[in-house]
Amino acid sequence: MLPWLTIYDHTNYARWGPVYLSEMRNLEKTAPQVYQEFMMGNFVIKRSKRRFNQVPADQATEWMNRMCKISNGIIGITRNDPARDRFCTTWAERSNISYETKSLMGIEDNDELISTRKEATSSRMKKDEEAVQKLVGEFTRFDVFRTTPQVTSNIGSTTLPDASLISLATNDIATPEITKDVLSAYSRGVNMVKSNVSQRLVERSTPFFHPMTRNNTKTFATLYKINIVTKQKETKTIKADRKLIQQLFNASSAGRKVELLTVLQHELSPVPLSLAKIDGSMNTTSKADILTLLSKETGVNIPSDLPPSSQGKTCVVIDGHALIQSMGKPRECKTFEDYGSSFSKVVLKHFKGSVTRVDVAFDRYQQGSIKCGTRIKRKKMKRPIRKIINRPDVPLPEAWDQFIAMSENKADLANYLSGYLMDQANQLKDGQELVTGGGFAELRKAQSTVRGHVQDLSANHEEADTRLVLHSKEAIIQQKYDRVEVMCRDTDVLLLLMHFCSHLHEVEVWMVSGTSKQRKCYPVHLMCTKLSPVVLNNILGFHALTGCDSTSSFTGYGKKSCWKTFIRRPELLNGVGRNGPIEPIEEYVCSLYGEPNPTRGVDVGRHDVFVRGKKDLEKLPPTKDALELHYARSNYQAKIWLQADVVEMDIDVPDNSGGWKSGIAELDIVWSRLPPVPSACIELISCGCGSKCRTTSCSCFKSNQTCTPACACYAVDCCNAFHQPGTHDEAAE
Repeated sequence: MLPWLTIYDHTNYARWGPVYLSEMRNLEKTAPQVYQEFMMGNFVIKRSKRRFNQVPADQATEWMNRMCKISNGIIGITRNDPARDRFCTTWAERSNISYETKSLMGIEDNDELISTRKEATSSRMKKDEEAVQKLVGEFTRFDVFRTTPQVTSNIGSTTLPDASLISLATNDIATPEITKDVLSAYSRGVNMVKSNVSQRLVERSTPFFHPMTRNNTKTFATLYKINIVTKQKETKTIKADRKLIQQLFNASSAGRKVELLTVLQHELSPVPLSLAKIDGSMNTTSKADILTLLSKETGVNIPSDLPPSSQGKTCVVIDGHALIQSMGKPRECKTFEDYGSSFSKVVLKHFKGSVTRVDVAFDRYQQGSIKCGTRIKRKKMKRPIRKIINRPDVPLPEAWDQFIAMSENKADLANYLSGYLMDQANQLKDGQELVTGGGFAELRKAQSTVRGHVQDLSANHEEADTRLVLHSKEAIIQQKYDRVEVMCRDTDVLLLLMHFCSHLHEVEVWMVSGTSKQRKCYPVHLMCTKLSPVVLNNILGFHALTGCDSTSSFTGYGKKSCWKTFIRRPELLNGVGRNGPIEPIEEYVCSLYGEPNPTRGVDVGRHDVFVRGKKDLEKLPPTKDALELHYARSNYQAKIWLQADVVEMDIDVPDNSGGWKSGIAELDIVWSRLPPVPSACIELISCGCGSKCRTTSCSCFKSNQTCTPACACYAVDCCNAFHQPGTHDEAAE
């Protein structure tokens, strides 16, 4: 036991355990009489003649304690010091007198044939035997002796390594750190016991009562702990370098030749603050604003309820993971089988009226995806716990948010729900069809309760957003449906539907968004008639360039401002998603920032905005270098969207776009390729010479620059040769 007690920080046992063990092993020499008594079995106490009632000596003392704590005992007099002291002095004697008195009066029952402990009764032994058989049955059902458990999910069939640990009760999978700690706990505990004995008892290099270092060995309980970061420990963001204006002024006053246009071709900080936050994360924008904009721009009424279908048949297309998010963890659900039942009920209730087909599309979770950054950002406040779903009776996790924050868990859940939905075919009536895709373990698997595998939906799409479009067009074009209702809350889906369904004039396309209390039904087919073809053709490029889940927005410019600029010249964004040139994008950005002559390029526009002094430094337009990289990311995202209606997307890996690079756990954004202003422009260099620049180590002297008031020498009585009048040419030689 000592290794376990030591490794899991039971410090008192770890300190005194070796001492106790040593004394017991030497008992034959140090106390031979006690040793003989122990060898004869006299290490327990039997108070009566009843059977199965011998207890260790330390537990027997509790009998004495009980006699002293009952009526007229120590309870109630502990606040009276003299009374307490008298009682404690006679404690043992009073207990012995009480025991002997009971024995004398025959109060104790000594009939061993009648009385026995309950653990030895036949009924209790039968109950214990049944419990053992149930435990064996559970081990068999869980298949705990399998050496390489197979875990199947829609990110592929996974064979867990032999060292993986899985909780039998919850099916939670231990992290590699927990697995390593648990499997090595005993060996590390043995080494620690040996070290403690050597240092504290043998060599005595460490005092015996010196505090023992805690190991904090991880266990399964560590999975469910969340480290709460206080506000005092939060990282404070800082603004752009406000000293830049002062540096430019000092350099100009010192006679340095500063080419402002060249300086501003570099960013003013390590990341472009027009597109990113100071910590390197993307600027975000409210995508929902575009819904309000489109409603006002088109002038179409947005009802809260769907109007009844006028004719023909209707197909309902559901975003599977959006439905999972809205359902949360139902109170009545205890296992994943219960959850599957609740999920299918929500899906099947759409079969009413003219609805004869319901599709459910799921996201896929691929490594190295541009969506990884968004998913990691969403789970930063969670403690994700890996749980496998390989049986219907696996209990639902207590912390649903922590479970759903992990992509692998969502993939397993989608796989389980996809199979569960296909098993509901017997609940459908004649003429009704249920279709699902994206959630199965196989990438291209799309199943129908009527047609089996659906080849036209066998896609390699990652996002459910694009699958919703593919399912909708297959229902309209291949199955001749007259109306499609898309159940989704994502702005991206509305823009996708407007782009791809703008030419389907005889078909009704609706997107149902919001909650049950604040429901909004967008008539896509009517909204498309109010916008020009060039706007509909480039609306996806506009959305990608001005900020979405995978691209950043422009600091200080929301969707409303960007839309006003876009609606005036929508043809400028025709190349986004189509590998177009950068010049129209520069013109659009210059127009967005209010440049009177936007055709001169973004670097010139950035210079003009800076000179006018009407913008904060972080609200300057991005440099051309930063804009090219932002355009590369926007083009990549728009290219995915523009292929939503095809089964086989032709998409290169994100790294090759130039806008991202592979990181340790996700893709890292490449914000700029040029160094920022302070390190790129020698005209802004200042020295830290405290000796009035008497040595050649002066950084200003090395850069062939005069000193400025920003230097440590304050440019007063400075010995920098370039600072002396008439010596510039000599120093240069």
